[in-house]
Parts: sequence; structure tokens; C-alpha cells
Amino acid sequence: MTKERSLTIFDEASVVSGNAPADESASSDKEVKNSDLKIDAKSAVLIDGSSGKVLFAQNEKEHLPPASVTKVMTLLLILEACDSGKISLDDKVTVSERAAAMGGSQMYMEPGEQHTVEELLKGVIMVSANDGCVAFKNMQFREQNKNSITSICSS
Repeated sequence: MTKERSLTIFDEASVVSGNAPADESASSDKEVKNSDLKIDAKSAVLIDGSSGKVLFAQNEKEHLPPASVTKVMTLLLILEACDSGKISLDDKVTVSERAAAMGGSQMYMEPGEQHTVEELLKGVIMVSANDGCVAFKNMQFREQNKNSITSICSS
């Protein structure tokens, strides 16, 4: 009797479920059998964070442009600013009109609303929040060795 592992993925638009073989011999790291699970996406990969084993792959070899490169770079700049002490995770960020008006993936923030850097980081990482990135863009911080205020992401 073959054991099966059940997988359910929830997102805002749909719920996707399926079963995949659970025993190690049923699939290798080089070839993953996707069984009956199909994701409504151009490609998808699910990796076990502990073992690094690929649990699911769909069109994993297809070359696609990276998604959200600007968001990843924004996260890098924010995390570097935290690491260097220019800002902290507890600093407050005020949401601008422009940030609140962003479409697409967002946290649905209102103009004038305040969130900590940590809350915005979670929003950008977990929901790919466009409004969170723009709020970071507008965030200002005081550099440690200067009295001037400088934008984190200068244009």
C-alpha cells in the first residue's frame, strides 16, 4: 500500500488540493511526479524547508522573468538599513496618498495610517504588497552620523 501526502494551497482566488506519493522512492530530486495536483500558474515549485526536497514542481524548467524584483530590492535596502542601525523594526512609517492608491497586491492601507517597519516587511514578503513598498520608498530616516534626513530609496 502506497502512502500519500495531501497538499492544500489557499490563496485569495482559489483552493487547490491534490495527493502525491509520500514515500521517498516514489520521486527523486531530479524527477518529481506531480500526480493529480495542478496549480493555476505558469510554473510552481514547493520545497520542504527542512530537507530541501522538492515536494511539487510544475513547469519548473520554464524560463520566466523573475517576479517582483523591485520588491526584493526594496526589501534588501530596508533590511540593510535595519542592519546598519539607520532604522529599526519598531520605527513607524506613515502611509502616503500615493502608497494607499497602489493597485495590485496590497495591504489595503489608508493615507495617514501608521505601521512599523516590521509590519510592512511582513506585508511585502507575505502578500507582495505594492502599497507597502511605496510606503517604504517614502519613508525617511535620520542617519546616525548626520543631522540630515535622507530617503532610503533615492530615485
